[in-house]
Parts: sequence; C-alpha cells; structure tokens
Amino acid sequence: MAKKVVMQLIFTREFPFLLCEIWGKSYNVFLGHRPKTYPRNIFVIKNALISDYRNPGLIKELQNLFFLRIKNNRMYLSEIFAEWQNDYTQLNHYWSRDKLTRLELKKFTLLLSAFWPAIFASMYIPLDMRFSAADRKRMLRLRGEIGEVADKSTHIIVKSLKYIFPRLEGLVNFVSIADLNRNKINSEKLRRISSRELIMMDNKTVSMDGFNHLKKRYNFALQKINPKFKSSFTGQIAYKGLVTGRVRIIQKRAQISSLTKGEVLVSSMTVPDFIPAMRRASSFVTDEGGITCHAAIVAREMKKPCIIGTRVATKVLKDGDMVEVDANKGVVKVIKRAARK
Repeated sequence: MAKKVVMQLIFTREFPFLLCEIWGKSYNVFLGHRPKTYPRNIFVIKNALISDYRNPGLIKELQNLFFLRIKNNRMYLSEIFAEWQNDYTQLNHYWSRDKLTRLELKKFTLLLSAFWPAIFASMYIPLDMRFSAADRKRMLRLRGEIGEVADKSTHIIVKSLKYIFPRLEGLVNFVSIADLNRNKINSEKLRRISSRELIMMDNKTVSMDGFNHLKKRYNFALQKINPKFKSSFTGQIAYKGLVTGRVRIIQKRAQISSLTKGEVLVSSMTVPDFIPAMRRASSFVTDEGGITCHAAIVAREMKKPCIIGTRVATKVLKDGDMVEVDANKGVVKVIKRAARK
C-alpha cells in the first residue's frame, strides 16, 4: 500500500471564500484539470478562518512544469513575466479603489486568477537549483514586490461584497463566485454554511462524509498540530528585544480593538488590517512566516520584538497568559497561565 500523504498546514487566515475559489481555480488553469498530484490543495473553513493544507508533491509538480516550459522555450519566463507585470498594474488599480461594483468585482476575480501563477513562480522557482541564478533572483525579487497580493485582494473583496450585498452583514466572507453571478443570494443558506465546518478540496466543496471517504480512498490525512502545554517554545527572530506582557490572540479583524496597549499580539500571521493593534502591542509572536513576512517587516519598522514561525503560539497560548518574549534568543516563555474556562 502506498505511503499515506500528509497534507501540510501552510497558513490560517481570515480570507473570504471567494479568494479561495480564485486560488483553487488558478491551480486548475495553470496545471490542468487532470492532476498528477491528488489532492493538491485543501481549504478547511471553520469559524470564519481558513486553513490551507497542501500536498508536498504540489511544489515539485509546479517546479517541474515551470522548468519544462522554460526548457522548451527559453523566452517563456520573460514573456510570462511581462504578462504578470501588466496584470499587476491592473490589479493595483483595483486595490486602490474604495470598493468595486458587481461587474468590476467579476473582472477582478478573473484578473487575479490569471495572475496567481506569478505567486507560485515567486515562491517555488527560487528554491529549485535547476533554474539559473538569474531566474531565481528575478523570481525572488518578484516575491518581494507581490507579497501582499492576498491581503490586498481580501481587503477589496470584502469591502466590495459589503457594498454589493449590504444586508448580508457578517456573512460576506462566505459569498461564492456563483453567488456573485446570481441576482439574489440566499442569506439563510450562507448562515448555515457559516455555522459549520466546510471543506474545499481541489476547488470543489465536499461534505464531511464525502471528505472522510476521500481520505480513505486516496490515503491522505491533514497535518495535526496539537501540542500539549509547553512552558516555553521557540521561533525565528524577526526583530530583537525582550518584553513581558499579557497575551492577546488576534485572528480576525473584529478582534483588533480588543488588544490594549502593552499586550503581546499573538496570531497565525499578521495582515495590514492589524496595524492599529500592532501599534498598541509591545511585541509580536506568530505561528507562521519567514523573514520577509508581514509581521517581520512591521516589527523592523516599529522596532518591536518579534518572533515568527513558532508553529504553536496560537495553540499553546490563551488570552491573558503572562509571557516573556525573548526575541534576543527566539524564545517565548510562559510566566503565568490565565484561568481556563
């Protein structure tokens, strides 16, 4: 029997469902609808947070496709790079807007889907030594330029959906591309969807029973990160410093105002909308991220201690825990646990 594939947890964010559809569609458009790697990508939507799980084989599939296309056409990367630059200029026009009409949002989703392979290239080509140093450097530079595509797109998508569907209130994150094309949205259906766990597998929504069946049939599992209580844990130093403070976990935009001055902001990863809370926080600790992630960049700008890539911070810590953030050593130490309910 083939070895079980463990789908790796890449991130957890408050992304709109519509963005996940664009993301999933771009895999199909770029790689084709008959995948060598299955499943490629799984989104688990729970409590308005989306966790992205990816097949380790997907990276190699993407790298091989880029390599094959460049091998067959040495100008491929330059040609597609020019297309991406043009798409990015158009995307910037949309991002600069306060909100989009329904027709504009439809056009935006198509443009973003066409641009998304640029994100694949910027993430995976620099890691593959088969590509020339010049190509790897070009894609690494591109990654620095387009690093906030998902966050900027989330911002304009959510604001536009609130404008287009003003009566949906807190349900806009669950609007789909199909909903966008309908004259009328069933808000009760969206409410039911928002209250349960939702699985999107290779851009197809599946029931929990169906998902469990597919896990057995194709012999895969989702990576589990369920650490027992740890008195301390480590991560990567993004900006040095040493502070002590109470934990405030921020995962959603609605939680931003809950953080008070001097608290330690703990999140899967910060996004631009978190800036007001980051100004009040004494330090930042994240589950995810590398040295060019949002939290690291803002920490350097604000000169606040920051530890990234801990993998476990939001799972080990709770609001009110007193912690020491030693960003000189990359260690977070729990001084006193807050009462658990």
